[in-house]
Amino acid sequence: MRQILLIEPDVDLLGQLAERLRARGLGVALANDLPSALLRVRSHVPHILFIASSLAKQADFVDRLLAEPGLIGVPRILLVPPGQLRQDQADTTSYEDIDRLVARALEVTPMSVPPESGQGEIRGDVQQIALVDLLQLLAMNRRTGVLTISTPRGAGELRIADGEVLDSVFRRLEGEKAFYRLLGEREGSFVFSPGGPPAMARLSCGTSTLLMEGMRQTDEVARLRDELGARATSYIAASDCPEDEPRLVEDVLDALARPRTADELLDELPQLDLDILTTLRSLVERNLVRRVERHSAQVPLAAPDQLPLLRALAAKLVRAGYRGPLRLLVAAPLSRLRVLGHTVLRLVGAAASADPPPTAPVPHELAQIRLGEGQELVLVGLPLVDSFSPLWNLCIPGAALVLSLEEAISPALAAVCESLEFRVLKATELLPGFDELEAGQVAQLLRQAIEQAAA
Repeated sequence: MRQILLIEPDVDLLGQLAERLRARGLGVALANDLPSALLRVRSHVPHILFIASSLAKQADFVDRLLAEPGLIGVPRILLVPPGQLRQDQADTTSYEDIDRLVARALEVTPMSVPPESGQGEIRGDVQQIALVDLLQLLAMNRRTGVLTISTPRGAGELRIADGEVLDSVFRRLEGEKAFYRLLGEREGSFVFSPGGPPAMARLSCGTSTLLMEGMRQTDEVARLRDELGARATSYIAASDCPEDEPRLVEDVLDALARPRTADELLDELPQLDLDILTTLRSLVERNLVRRVERHSAQVPLAAPDQLPLLRALAAKLVRAGYRGPLRLLVAAPLSRLRVLGHTVLRLVGAAASADPPPTAPVPHELAQIRLGEGQELVLVGLPLVDSFSPLWNLCIPGAALVLSLEEAISPALAAVCESLEFRVLKATELLPGFDELEAGQVAQLLRQAIEQAAA
């Protein structure tokens, strides 16, 4: 991509022209006076300068600008208003002639690798030379040292011996994953500092092999990120991990115990980005992972005219001899309880439990829902793990009802509730087709469960 420094005192014209040039695939940095232009040049040397003729006429403007060492040999074009263009001025172009401006920018040969000073440092910009080209150059010259890359998303290092990349770190990542991430960066600067060989070698492939695989993985990762909506869409595990699955499937499902975007998942797990995204897509297709679309609006538990009746029923259902608010017990596999706990927080008046979720599948509070006038509804999750069924006797007696999300009531749960003379309500009977990811359906189910229990 050709990089342009556009210098124009009229801020409105500056923005319009930059937008039109960027739409044609050019990189554009902006400045509206000499100090801002010098600041831009010192942070990133452009391939070509577009300078407003009004500024070029100011005394010493061009001389002071071109005195910057980085601008030696950088061509410049003067921009003039329509109608003032003269045919005898080869380095002058009209503001309106976008095609001509683009053509002039593309005529410029991009800067290559900065010339080496003996065997000393190499400095440059990632936009001017791709890391692939730089690493091939270092490999051909059998250089040893550290290549430091600074990007907008963080800093990284490639440790090189005799031209071969032996180790890589980027942000909190290391090894192959860090190398492929760095290879995909398109902005930033680099510095190669000669030195001794690295103490650790986490990369065993040759540099040429790493580069070929890195370019393939970078393209595939970009495609999958677009397909999965890596930043905009969150995902949550909708099932426990089936038996005999690869370790990566288990790790992805564990990480998605709470909603995460694909990008957050990539930063959370140590495996390669391509492997993680491929696994995530497979789990979505198998319905083991659900998409969680972002919603800004909250859903009321009941209409305003229904709340007084709901409060009255809630007060009636509080168990005699038990203090505190109304408690509803929801029985389901742990994965479904996690989804429900996320969805219920979209209800008006809902708040997450002050205690973190337990690591063991024991009964625990999912959320509290304020009903108004000092009344609350506490939703308690009962993970259906038979080996923990002795604990169910401790929490069921104080609940107003037990609500099962499963199509068939667990035999262990049925036995415990029968011994305690507790009726179990099935969500699918109260609300056929119930989906715990839909906040409206969760609100409707809770209302119907309360009304059914009170009846």
